[in-house]
Amino acid sequence: MFEVEKQRGALKRQAAKARRYRRLREELRRWEKVQFAERYRLLGDAIEAARARLSESRARETAAAAHVAELEASLERQRLELMEADGRTTAAREAAHASELEIGRLQQQIAFDKRQV
Repeated sequence: MFEVEKQRGALKRQAAKARRYRRLREELRRWEKVQFAERYRLLGDAIEAARARLSESRARETAAAAHVAELEASLERQRLELMEADGRTTAAREAAHASELEIGRLQQQIAFDKRQV
């Protein structure tokens, strides 16, 4: 009887420890769930923030691409204008050269006519 009472006391203590362990383990699991939920929320917020930044970056990229296209078109127009100006300059030089030749010819003709007179 004494031995059974002794074992009974030890079993009661073990049962109490087991109940306490089970209670603590359940509490730990609840806290882990709370932590996982909080981490999930924080990660979700971080993902949303990253998506917003990505969207803003894509919008800026689109605007920059449009600006580059506009600048390229302007550059092409200026190149065409430069080519036209070069063409006009060349034509003016040729006309000036032709005029100089004509002036030289006329001066020779005048000199010849003076000698004839």
